[in-house]
Amino acid sequence: MEIVNTYNITFTVRNYHSINETMRIIWKGKYYRIISILPDKYKQSTDIIGELINE
Repeated sequence: MEIVNTYNITFTVRNYHSINETMRIIWKGKYYRIISILPDKYKQSTDIIGELINE
């Protein structure tokens, strides 16, 4: 039996960034896969849900 733990994090960026699901995020030396992109027109920002990539 294998136990797998996922580590998800939410990043918030301004709307002037062009982002898609094929990109990766590097933050504090770790790589994150983009799971979801959620634009928020009211706050003029985009929330990005990422998952830590174990390499």
